[in-house]
Amino acid sequence: MREERSGSGEPVYRYDDPTPTPAASDVPKGWHEALDAHCEQFFGPDFIVVNDSVGQYVHVDVCVHAPTSDRDFWTLRTAGASDLEMTRPEGADVEPRIELVTYVPRTWDMKALEGGLRGPLDELVRWLTFVMWELGRFPQEYGTWLGSGHTVDMSAVAPDVSGWRFNRMLLVEPIWEVPACQTFSFGGESCSLLWVLPLTDAEAQVKLATGVSDLFALMETRALGHVFDPDRPCVVTGHQVPERVTHSRRRWFGRRHGASKTPPR
Repeated sequence: MREERSGSGEPVYRYDDPTPTPAASDVPKGWHEALDAHCEQFFGPDFIVVNDSVGQYVHVDVCVHAPTSDRDFWTLRTAGASDLEMTRPEGADVEPRIELVTYVPRTWDMKALEGGLRGPLDELVRWLTFVMWELGRFPQEYGTWLGSGHTVDMSAVAPDVSGWRFNRMLLVEPIWEVPACQTFSFGGESCSLLWVLPLTDAEAQVKLATGVSDLFALMETRALGHVFDPDRPCVVTGHQVPERVTHSRRRWFGRRHGASKTPPR
């Protein structure tokens, strides 16, 4: 890992090859069930689990919560990223564990995930599911950490899931969720929930050059909400984001993933 500095003075880390580190600790018994109950309370009880049957570095499932009467969108979250502590810089004031969340329109056919990833799926559904997997594994795969304000270049860390309209992923607190939802504690351990916000390259450059606040100010001028809109224009250029490009799916289909209505744990 090499450290550089962005225009805003924030560190930029360059990773070469994966450098997995031994697990710092295991979560307490009952952690997974308690985490599911926590998320059901805020996201709704009806959800699909897309199982990670590979479990490389850490076992990360993707749970897809159906829209509810007061949440008119699908909620995707990881389940398993928090199983191991992250490798954090000395003195870093962040939770040692994280789970990730993002939101997509209710018009997306997320129920198709019940048939697993080898079935007929919209490419955006498939893409975002793999983005969540890759980000959930990232801290353990590279022996590092993720926190609020971090940006991950998917074309650098996971080329097989890049090449789309939005290649950069910004992680921030899900500030529209109630505070009780944003953190989870159980058995003396805790983790924070981070929102995955897909960005264009131009938007990521603004964040790196001047900081997250300036990027969010631009987003407010476009009245962007927290639900991902793949057809939205870039808030920097004002132009429609270019169409996705063809990418390799060999690595995607080389993995064995399934789906179920209940966690496999």
